Amino acid sequence: ASPKSPLTIADPWCFVPGLDGAFVGPEEAHFVILDEHGFHVTIYKTTKESGTRVPLHDRITRVYSTPLGHKCVLLYHKEDSNQLVFSKNFESRHKSADLDSLLSEDALQPAGPAFSLLTDELPLQMRWQVDVLSESVVTARHLLGLTTTARLLILRDDLSVLTSIANEASPYKSIYWVGRTLVYNSEASLNLLTTDGLTHSCASVPPEAVIVGALNDRFIGASKPDAKTSLWFKHVHIYD
Repeated sequence: ASPKSPLTIADPWCFVPGLDGAFVGPEEAHFVILDEHGFHVTIYKTTKESGTRVPLHDRITRVYSTPLGHKCVLLYHKEDSNQLVFSKNFESRHKSADLDSLLSEDALQPAGPAFSLLTDELPLQMRWQVDVLSESVVTARHLLGLTTTARLLILRDDLSVLTSIANEASPYKSIYWVGRTLVYNSEASLNLLTTDGLTHSCASVPPEAVIVGALNDRFIGASKPDAKTSLWFKHVHIYD
């Protein structure tokens, strides 16, 4: 198929082969699928069965959605350089609300700001959060919580690092934002990491637990000790 030839899905609920995918757009009405070879993404609209295939200039192994640029900016993992790199439309994220422009072939190229991972380090989980210290709603800055096979990081939305800590014996299981504090859990404990690098252990948790929510006085988690998933609550003074 030519780079921009339409692809048709016979059944809108069928599985589409690919390495990864992400929803994009203000209403998440579009989604992109990274092809099995990593050199193309195909953009689909959730209300249509046809998509547009876009060639990429580099081989990509993962694609992540972001809240930036009307949710049209993508974050890629490039295998050859082992970097996380924004799509090119990162540069126009505050300037244009035109979806055709933000999701064009040129705009989706992995050519924005990049963050270099360590040798053999791979990205695992990402969670975005609006920075409560942002001065403007229109150009609100965001924070990114990132777990990798080697460490836990808090980055600004230009991928510059605010703080990081090394993993323990294994990567951290899950992360969750409360304000500007990143909550994370290891095999046995629930912990807090602040943007200035302070860490604090606040509770014990079951093995293989993940954090799924937070209230004013407790964290909510899920674990699967047997065949049934169970929820648990840990009472802590979050806003202390």
